[in-house]
Amino acid sequence: MSFFKPFPYTKYEFGTDSVKTNIKDIFRYIHVRENIIDDANGYKYYQIHDGERPDVVSYKLYGTPDYYWTFFIVNDTLHGGLSGWPLSSQEFEKYMDEEYAGVVISALPTIQRNSDQLITNYLDSVAGRFTIGETITGSLSGATGKIVAKNSRYNHITLENVTGSFKPGGATGDPENVQGETSLDFISSWQVFQRKIAPKYYTDANGLITDNSLFIPGGAENNTLTYVSNREWETELNDKRSAIRAIRPELIQDFALKFKRLLNGSV
Repeated sequence: MSFFKPFPYTKYEFGTDSVKTNIKDIFRYIHVRENIIDDANGYKYYQIHDGERPDVVSYKLYGTPDYYWTFFIVNDTLHGGLSGWPLSSQEFEKYMDEEYAGVVISALPTIQRNSDQLITNYLDSVAGRFTIGETITGSLSGATGKIVAKNSRYNHITLENVTGSFKPGGATGDPENVQGETSLDFISSWQVFQRKIAPKYYTDANGLITDNSLFIPGGAENNTLTYVSNREWETELNDKRSAIRAIRPELIQDFALKFKRLLNGSV
């Protein structure tokens, strides 16, 4: 059973040739939800297990795979279709490898002032430095990578197509300069992360998102913060998508019937 099978056709004009074509009216469900999905007692919650497809969940709940489309109607997170369905462990790892390929290099910015205490430079700040798409090279490691993103808030650059291993400085280490091939801009490396485990954001002792004073003036002290990595953030999102609501089995046939009638304007 196709997800769009219950949806009626409507005439739609493509371009300016005045020729109208029959297409599925996939936006009709917006009004349907307001009519038949108000009663909280009509739902139950279901935790999707690793790798379960919508048709499998439908079979487990209703004894048939044919009601899988109802999940996409009653859950806001699934209105985008299968792209909102939780990834299996294998799919998640593939997604992380593809979406978060590469390396993140961060630097510690410091303000330089002259004898009159006027700011003359923001040393090791990525703001206003480097060009997206240029190649950078580590002065000690000889590692290279292409810049695909800059984050001034956390003072880091994201690299793809990395060769070799960039050298972090850390608290007591020996940092290396990483320099752009075309801009000739450079910063001194402080931390080097695989992009999958690089900081997505920082939280304080109460779990609230906040700025890190290392990068943003007025932010919280670094020793009071922890960071949530890209992987942790994506895992949390995927876990949230695993908890869906479903029409109760004893109501599913009535729901499907009302849904189709409303779609076709017969109720």
